[in-house]
Amino acid sequence: MKNFKALIIALMVFLTGCAQIQPDFNAMSSAYSKAVGDHSRNDLLLNLLRAGHNLPTQFTAIPSVLGTGGVTSNASLGGSGYNTALTSVLGLALTPQTMGASFNGNAQLSAQRQFTFTLSTLDNELFAKSFLSNISLDNIDLLATDKQASLGLLYTLVVNNIEVNPTTKRGKIIPNDMFDDRHYPKFKEHIEFLLDSGLATERSTTMVPVGIPLSRSETVSLLPNVINKNGSIQFIPSEKSKGMYQAVEPITSMRLCLSFPESASNVAPYFSKSIKCSNDTYQENFISPKEILINQFKNNAGPEGITFLMNFRSSRDIFLYVGQIIQSQFEKQDPESFIRVRYVATNGKASDLPMIVVSKGNPPLGTQVLARANFLDEDYYIPKEDSGLSANVLELLTVLVTLNKVPGSVPSSPGVLVR
Repeated sequence: MKNFKALIIALMVFLTGCAQIQPDFNAMSSAYSKAVGDHSRNDLLLNLLRAGHNLPTQFTAIPSVLGTGGVTSNASLGGSGYNTALTSVLGLALTPQTMGASFNGNAQLSAQRQFTFTLSTLDNELFAKSFLSNISLDNIDLLATDKQASLGLLYTLVVNNIEVNPTTKRGKIIPNDMFDDRHYPKFKEHIEFLLDSGLATERSTTMVPVGIPLSRSETVSLLPNVINKNGSIQFIPSEKSKGMYQAVEPITSMRLCLSFPESASNVAPYFSKSIKCSNDTYQENFISPKEILINQFKNNAGPEGITFLMNFRSSRDIFLYVGQIIQSQFEKQDPESFIRVRYVATNGKASDLPMIVVSKGNPPLGTQVLARANFLDEDYYIPKEDSGLSANVLELLTVLVTLNKVPGSVPSSPGVLVR
């Protein structure tokens, strides 16, 4: 019996070992990645809703996470004994009685996973200064690529207004005001015209004068000292003072330009030569610019041709802009009135799609959502299907918030510790 009991225990231990239940770290990391992604998108939607109601935005970040996993096993064995014997009662009868032994066993395995992460707020001076500053051309260059079909969306979000021929007396400003039925259609028409003309960003080098013009002897005496201290400074003949030399330093900066693809060759002659990109890196376009706008531009242009400049928004203003678009959807409740942006497919086919679509309430059963949030005790969500450019908007806003996380803006100590 003892041998049989030992055999059962050994069998249970063997089966327990064969189960090979271990913490699945791939599953744990995937679960964490999904949770962080969901948190980021949900946080964006919540702040868009806040901005749409003119309430302060509040961004959070997860600077660290600790995941642990373990396996516990338990084996137990119980039993009872019995045998068979003859028992006499009052010495007169023999009664058979059965006794013996039975065994039962139990083996349990369990795997545990646990995450401990810190949730920090970005409500600090470093983040706020960057968040309230106008977006730089360097950041727009990071966001814009010649293969991105949603360039129209990018410039619709970041551009506050377009100044056409700003140096002339008859120049005009085209505001990007979605609530004015006169302004936004004009802005949309003009930004599409510039995109079709090859709107792009590039780095350009400008020679900036340093000091006053010098004579030849002064230049020769200063040249060794200048080269030792700053090798980038050069001396060139002065354009204003004959026989003199001007010290200049090359300064590299980002600028907007037009590359004029072949499909826009018809409008190129009307623009200033200085506005043309030095490198034709913009991909070949499929849509020709509307020549009707050229007639409007050239009437106000200076002697050098048509020029323009763009004034950009801050990240905060972009959240206000998109938040107000979302709020207007609930006021008008007409999908045809949603703010639309042109989307150009890879085959050159263009279509106007809603910039963002947000629904109120709980999503129908089986509906996949990109983001959801509860704001002022009401539920909101962005559906995955039939939501226009909502996914593109979330992507751009995610990158913008990330670009505002300058060193030191994400606190190392947690605001909330969640286990």
